[in-house]
Amino acid sequence: MDHKKLGILLMVVSLFLVVLLVLLKIDMDSKDGFLCTAVHSDTDGDMGQCPAHTSNASWLFALAFGATGAMFAAGLYMLIVGINQLRPDYRKVSLSKLSEDEKKVYDYLRKNEGSAYQSDIMKGCELSKVQTTRILDRLQAKKIVDRKRRGMTNIVILR
Repeated sequence: MDHKKLGILLMVVSLFLVVLLVLLKIDMDSKDGFLCTAVHSDTDGDMGQCPAHTSNASWLFALAFGATGAMFAAGLYMLIVGINQLRPDYRKVSLSKLSEDEKKVYDYLRKNEGSAYQSDIMKGCELSKVQTTRILDRLQAKKIVDRKRRGMTNIVILR
């Protein structure tokens, strides 16, 4: 899933949780108010005897609101920064000096987070095995990519 979409999803879920928490807090406050009134009328005004004042619910609500705020902040960060900041920086390449097929391979590698198997490049760019090898030879000579042997195939990595 794209980081921006995930960020939006986190923000929507956190807003839903805030609405839910507010409704729960309002309901709990009304019940606590009724409970305090009932206990206060039966005792001599000692608020320490009211169960609403001895409950840890306020701290739990504060923790839940804090966690929801952190979730919203994380979603906002992912939305603003996006996936481009999370990808590694590749060497600057002058695309004007590349042939059309070389640009196609370079763009394919960029879209695949900077690496792909040679066979996947061949299929994704609709090139023959010989064309792919020659293009990768030229890109490697220009110090744009590196090839590493992985079993029976090569993995191609942007520099």
